[in-house]
Amino acid sequence: MNTGRSATGTVSWITLRWTRSSRYFRVHLEQDLWRGWLLTQVNGRIGSRLGRAHACPLPVHRNCLAAMN
Repeated sequence: MNTGRSATGTVSWITLRWTRSSRYFRVHLEQDLWRGWLLTQVNGRIGSRLGRAHACPLPVHRNCLAAMN
């Protein structure tokens, strides 16, 4: 079924992961159900249950890419 809207598939989604010493970091960019973008940043200490996740909705893919820097 074609609704006349162009769909952005999962090809535009980005996940970055890295570690530094005993810390881990993850940044994930994905499109939500309402065609906006969600930037999720996760960090914590390796081997610990403590950590933090922060999600930030942004309307434009380009804004998310700039926020990742």
